[in-house]
Amino acid sequence: MISPTASSGPNGSPAVTSRNVRYPLQNAYAGALIGRVGNSAPFLIGTNTQPIVMPTNGPLMLGINDDVMTDNSGSYSVNISREGDNNNNNNNRRGGDRAFPRR
Repeated sequence: MISPTASSGPNGSPAVTSRNVRYPLQNAYAGALIGRVGNSAPFLIGTNTQPIVMPTNGPLMLGINDDVMTDNSGSYSVNISREGDNNNNNNNRRGGDRAFPRR
């Protein structure tokens, strides 16, 4: 069980001792920053600063690894850029409180 005052960073909370089968990414800690492109499988982003090759074409969705969003607060800042973009055109976007739809 997670404490009501538990906190997390982009890599999730190692204080949560069990992984929840209802999380979008079962092998990542609760609260971890995760992504998904279209209907692809979710993947861990965390504090990764290296390029991540997208698994397919489509909209990139960012979220946290959790099954209940109503008890969460806070935010992460994410910089997105296209590799090889000579203009260094970073698109900073702030998303809403959204969860990945369950499969």
